[in-house]
Amino acid sequence: PLPPGSIAGYLQTELGLPAAQAELCARLSDGRLGYARHLATDQAAWEQRRQQIDDLIGLLTKGRVERLAFAAQLTGQAERATDALRTWQGWWRDVWLCQQGAAAQTVNLDRAAVIQEQARRIPPAQVRDSLQMTMRSAQLLEGHVNARLAFDVLLLRLPRLDAA
Repeated sequence: PLPPGSIAGYLQTELGLPAAQAELCARLSDGRLGYARHLATDQAAWEQRRQQIDDLIGLLTKGRVERLAFAAQLTGQAERATDALRTWQGWWRDVWLCQQGAAAQTVNLDRAAVIQEQARRIPPAQVRDSLQMTMRSAQLLEGHVNARLAFDVLLLRLPRLDAA
């Protein structure tokens, strides 16, 4: 994997991205230049990521019925489900890093305020458990388990926040 600084420099130089957007794409790419370039040039990829994060944030304020309905909707689209889990893993990792005093290492720079709010509102053990459950759900999907069941369990175990 390439260092984020190298990727950001490339995106600024070759694609003319502003520094902040180049930094965000570089961090989100996890060292993959091709993926960083894809994020930088594909508006649909940005919209999909935004929607995945908004979905997760929204689910935290929903009850069981809404969470199960979302699981049913998501599991009908295998690729979308896998992508959502990848995005959610990064999200929970960022919340956990913020709780550990390592906010500078987060990747979702454009959502820093929400990450900090969740880091404050959700106990560290629940954040850690949410990250581990999300990672485990991704592993289970790769192992061809029942996707609906995996998402039902994951979404029902996520922390519940009062609507702000």
